[in-house]
Amino acid sequence: NLIEMLEGEGYNILSASNGIEALELTSHIEPDLILSDIRMPDMDGLELLKTLQENSSTANIPFIFLTAKVEMQDLRDGMVLGADDYLMKPYKIDDVLNAINSRLKKKESHLKTVRDFKKMLSRKIPHELLTPLVGILGFSDFIGCELESLSAEEIKSMAEKIHNSGLRLQRRITKFTTYMDLLALAEKKAEIDLSQD
Repeated sequence: NLIEMLEGEGYNILSASNGIEALELTSHIEPDLILSDIRMPDMDGLELLKTLQENSSTANIPFIFLTAKVEMQDLRDGMVLGADDYLMKPYKIDDVLNAINSRLKKKESHLKTVRDFKKMLSRKIPHELLTPLVGILGFSDFIGCELESLSAEEIKSMAEKIHNSGLRLQRRITKFTTYMDLLALAEKKAEIDLSQD
């Protein structure tokens, strides 16, 4: 019934009868969101959530428990594992839709933050890299052109400035490559998510 109701609302649904089947599905297709019962044969919902959380490619999938009987320990365990919400059976379709829409909006907000950060980084990085490079090129060019007229102290002072600018450039390049690695991971996740929409 839930599958039919959600398909009627325009969602593309994949279903599994237990946690093992759900894991098999997520190894081929990463869903935008998972609805799961806690009590299931072979692998229950808590074990499914724990296994998904241990995998970096599935750890950020919004996860909502739908369950008829919940003990406080199940709630605590699910929250510790990272469940996003619980809906008790019998539930109203509006409650399910509201929970789904809320989690998908939150996910989209996260993806927008990643995209905005990438835009900001692409505008800021050229300036951050060029500033120390200008110092390196400027001082080294000056030394090359004026070597005969410069004292040893002046050359040493300029060499220190070149060295400091080089260190500054090295730090910024290291930060930039770290940012790019993080962005590549976030972008890969976003592309997978968007391909499922």
